[in-house]
Amino acid sequence: MLNNIFTILFGLIASIIFFLMELFIIPGFGIMGILGIAILTITTHLAYKNLGPEAGIYTLLAGIFFASLFVYYFIKRQLFRKTTLQYRLTKEDGYGVRHLLMKDYLDKEGIALSTLRPVGIVEVDGERLDATAEGTFFLEKGSKIKVVGIEGNRLKVQKKEEA
Repeated sequence: MLNNIFTILFGLIASIIFFLMELFIIPGFGIMGILGIAILTITTHLAYKNLGPEAGIYTLLAGIFFASLFVYYFIKRQLFRKTTLQYRLTKEDGYGVRHLLMKDYLDKEGIALSTLRPVGIVEVDGERLDATAEGTFFLEKGSKIKVVGIEGNRLKVQKKEEA
């Protein structure tokens, strides 16, 4: 009887340790959290089987109490700030879906900043952009180019015909 009580107490303490490891050492819902849940389930089953339904219910309630205590502590101390991104990547700060902005470059002219074989860097409206040469596999550095299309995050460019 006393051996069963120590086993159940050990199981509760072990599950609490695994939950703490999940909260503070390895954040997320991973192996430690799953092990904590598994040990708590096994401990509750052992208490129910060896000590009776009343002990099983008390063990389950103790596990729920400690889990609630950890969640309360987690929220009160704002520990979630350490595990989540607090900054927004906004368009105003220069972040955005670039391919949606690329359409503004269609039919514009620029210059090849690197040799395009067929991929390289071009400058259009003062912006350095990735580009793919279309129609030819080679454009010299310094060539005048015209944007003829968009492919993902790259511009499709052709050598500008001299008039």
